[in-house]
Amino acid sequence: MCDPCASVLSCARENLLPLARKHLLPLALDHLLPILKEAVNMIRGVPNDEIAHMKHELETIEEFIHQADKMADAEEYNPSDGTREKIKQLIEASFRIQDVIDEYINCVEQQLPDPGCA
Repeated sequence: MCDPCASVLSCARENLLPLARKHLLPLALDHLLPILKEAVNMIRGVPNDEIAHMKHELETIEEFIHQADKMADAEEYNPSDGTREKIKQLIEASFRIQDVIDEYINCVEQQLPDPGCA
């Protein structure tokens, strides 16, 4: 590395990094911490009755999907119209949604009480 490059890096290390630590880091934390706290509170703040309602809605949708699946098995449907594939995708999506809801419920149940950290 040439002397001018080395001196620029040395100058940046000695002058810019301390300024960034002193001024930019607190500024970033002042803006990012409230956003992160809000996101955590949003996740924690979902009421249990809302989760139960979403689970009930999913069960209703799953029942509809299974009815459509039975109808697609009947001879009256043309298997080449893509109905079977769409139903398969809906079933897979409902399983993923159910997994997310179950994982959330497990996470909430295992959550330790908030120690009240500031």
